[in-house]
Parts: sequence; structure tokens; C-alpha cells
Amino acid sequence: MKSVVALALALALLARSAGAAPEVVLVPAPVGGIQPVAQVDAEGSLHVVSFRGDPAHGDLFYAVLPRGESEFTAAVRVNATNESAIATGTIRGASLALGRDGYAHVAWMGSAKATPENDHHRTPLLYARSTDGGKTFEPERNLITTAYGLDGGGAIAADAKGQVEVFWHAGPPDSREPGRKIWVTRSTDDGETFAPEIAAWDEATGVCGCCGMTAAFGAGHTWAMYRAAGERVHRDIYLLKSGAPGQLFTGQRLDQWEIEACPMSAMSLAFTNDQTAAAWEAKGGDLAFVLPGTKLEARIPHGQAARKYPSIALAPDGHLLVAWIEGAGWQKAGHLGWQLFDEKAEPVGEPASGPPTPVWSKPAAVFDGERFVIIH
Repeated sequence: MKSVVALALALALLARSAGAAPEVVLVPAPVGGIQPVAQVDAEGSLHVVSFRGDPAHGDLFYAVLPRGESEFTAAVRVNATNESAIATGTIRGASLALGRDGYAHVAWMGSAKATPENDHHRTPLLYARSTDGGKTFEPERNLITTAYGLDGGGAIAADAKGQVEVFWHAGPPDSREPGRKIWVTRSTDDGETFAPEIAAWDEATGVCGCCGMTAAFGAGHTWAMYRAAGERVHRDIYLLKSGAPGQLFTGQRLDQWEIEACPMSAMSLAFTNDQTAAAWEAKGGDLAFVLPGTKLEARIPHGQAARKYPSIALAPDGHLLVAWIEGAGWQKAGHLGWQLFDEKAEPVGEPASGPPTPVWSKPAAVFDGERFVIIH
């Protein structure tokens, strides 16, 4: 088996040296779960968290696909409190980051069964970490101290120096979307303690209440991405970038969309050592992506149905992959789709179509050092 894997890797390297696009591999989520989120470690092993159970109150499971192996390790439950996670709405799923010394950090929006007991305005944003390589997770903690009003899940980022940052959007209970803000709480000790949350950016853009957001560490900065809701109609996409320690984030608008409704949309970030890529849902059921700081950008027109929940992956040679769910909606399943692009953001072939996906699910696309992997 090892000789076969070695031969496959050698052939992949030979193909890559000839300028060929990386291979695209589909991998089912562990434990038969939905809404996978994934990270790749320095050795090329794939770390995945997925959801299983009733969409209104289920559990999160963590598993690893070691590099060169064909099966995930035994899954470990992340949440200590039974059924404390939620999947309804797709964009409220878990977020995963790998930090210093291989620590795994997971954040998620608590279900109605989560502790502490919540009411309409006090839904918790829960956090748990593993400090032993994913064998166990510490009991989850609610990171919100004052900025309640959570919707759209949250997002987490971690770096190799012990910093962990958790983001969410919320506003005063009596405020509408234009009053919502992006909040961040920071840890400098690998998630052992967190400071009280602060507003990440001082621009009054509002935030789309039931849209998701994403965050990650890459290219030397922490990044966060969200959909605004200025005057309830300016549903623009913004990308935030960390500044010097202790300073607020800076932001830039990536896309505009005028609509007086919440599109329940998602977005995605990917990195190489010196490059950032961002993807989001655009007007008309299309997808879009951009590499900030360059002129590389593209739109992916919708197919027979709207394309939602993009996940972008970036290879060091400039190839990138965008995966999505096509035809999905509220309590409506769809099917997997993806498109590969070259280093000039030109499509490589036609969009590909994959298997059906369950209700409320979405894909996770990563580059593992040799190939693109889509967990579905």
C-alpha cells in the first residue's frame, strides 16, 4: 500500500513539474456528518470537524486524515454538552483553526440545549480546544460577555505564536441589521484565557443578520470577512485585515449588492505563504473570488440553479479551486460543484458536478500540499 501511495505522489509531482493542474479529490466527511470544516497541518494531514444529529441540536466530531492514508482516525466528539451545536440554516456551523503546538481550536453557535441556558438574545458562542493532538477536547466555554445577539455562527483564527481570535456579529437587542457590528475576542495564551470582546472595526457598515462570516490567519495577518447591511439594502462584502497588536482592523469592500433581504450567504478565505484568496456569493446566484492586492478576480456564473456556500483553496503555484453547493435552499438539498482555475484566474475546463448533498450541508476545499481535496 505504501509503495502505491509513493508512486502516486511521484507521478503527481512529475505532472506538477510539467505545469499540469493539481488533482481534485472528493472525500466524504467523517462520521457521515454534514457541514465539514477543514484545515491542513504542516505535514499535509487533513483535520476535519463535522456535524451529526438533529439540525436544531446535534454534536460536532473531530477526525484526522493523515497524509498518504485513505481513512480518517477515530472521530472524537468536540462538545461536552450533549447536542449543544446547531446546523439549521447552513451558515451557523462550526469553525476550526490549528494553532501553536498542534492545538485544535473549535468555535460554534450554541443550540437551545447549550449551556449556559439561553434566551432569544443570549445564544452563546461556544469554544473548545484540544491540547493533546485531538484525542480529547476540553469542556466548551461561552466567549460572549456583553455582545449578545449572535446569529450567523462565528469564526475562529489561530497562529503559530499562541494567538487565538474568535469573531461574531451582533447588535443591541432592539437594533436592526444596520446596528450590528463584528466583534472579536482575543487570546494570547493558546485559548487558555480570552479578553472581553471589542468591536473589530469602527466603520458603521451594519452586518447581514443571518449571513455567515469567516476568519483565518494567513500571509502574516488575521483576516475576517462578512456581508454588510447598510440601510438594510447595502449587502456588500467586506474583508478585514489585522494591523499592529492592539489596534483595530482595517477594511476594504470587495463587492456590492443592493437587496432589501438577507441572502443567508457564506464566504471563504484561503492562503499560501504570501497570498490571500477570498470567495463569496454574489448577485444573481453567481459566485465571485478575488486575490486582494492583485488584479486576479473572477465571477462564476450560476448554473441551472444558484451556487451557494463557496469554499476556496489556493495552491502555491497559483492554481485555485472553488467548491460550492448548487440548488440548495431553506430545507432543500443540492449537489456538489466545483471549478478549477489557473494562476491567471482563467477556468481550467468546465465546472464539475458531484454527488447530491444533504440538507443544510456545505463543502470544505483545501490544498494538502499535492492535491486539492473537497470534503463533502
